[in-house]
Amino acid sequence: METIDQDTDAAMEDYTIVNQWAADNTFFRIETVFLHHLLDDLIARCPETDKVKKFRQVKIDLYQLEAHEQHINGILKQQMKNLAEIVKGTFTLIDIDIVAKHKQLEKLMAGLTLEYRAFKQILFALSKEEMKKGV
Repeated sequence: METIDQDTDAAMEDYTIVNQWAADNTFFRIETVFLHHLLDDLIARCPETDKVKKFRQVKIDLYQLEAHEQHINGILKQQMKNLAEIVKGTFTLIDIDIVAKHKQLEKLMAGLTLEYRAFKQILFALSKEEMKKGV
């Protein structure tokens, strides 16, 4: 019986962590809308064809980042569902797959966070450069 309680406690802790990752993912989705608008504005205002091509490539990179975020979002939702079932008592033991998924999600979220940071640095550097030119 004590093992079940420990599994439930661990599942609750994991659920809290996964829930935070889901909130981070939601923030990324909201922020992505802003980034799309920023890129659209920069493309519309930019008179230089070479720069427009560069901004369009950055926009493609943003679409790829969104696809990665959506993929992770699906995994997060499934993990939250599985952990909620453990907490409710539907599952009695933590499945090894759930533990492996949690570790995978931890790596995916760390990677996604780094990708977003790197993307924003590139985009904001390009934006700053264009703003200095008076676009």
